Amino acid sequence: MENDSRNSFIKQIAVLTKKLERCEQSRILIERAKDHYDLVNQSLIERLDKQKDLLDKKTRDLDAAHLEMMAKNRELEEVSTTDGLTRINNRRRINDILSEECLRAQRYGIRFSVILIDIDFFKNINDNFGHPAGDKVEKNCSCIYIQ
Repeated sequence: MENDSRNSFIKQIAVLTKKLERCEQSRILIERAKDHYDLVNQSLIERLDKQKDLLDKKTRDLDAAHLEMMAKNRELEEVSTTDGLTRINNRRRINDILSEECLRAQRYGIRFSVILIDIDFFKNINDNFGHPAGDKVEKNCSCIYIQ
């Protein structure tokens, strides 16, 4: 009997040893898988960081281009609605203002007036004294412009 129990005990030790070896192999495989997972994730994180940096740069570039475009649009708006010499509203802008004022007068049931001043024989000033002198006269006359 003693032999049977000893053999049984040896078999149990052999089984437990095999299980222990399998556990150790499983632990090694799990460690390897974890290392691989960490490497893959680190690689993905690095790629995502690079993409984020590139996206941030593109966003900054786009914001700068947007600001530049807004400045150009303001400049274009001014150029398209004012006289280059006198910096007063041109005919297009005056027509817009008059249309707005007509609508306002209609809305509130009020009257309004418009006064236009013409410089008589302005062509004679340019012809007799030259365009620089005419520009000077035009600038001086524009300083009395009232909006």
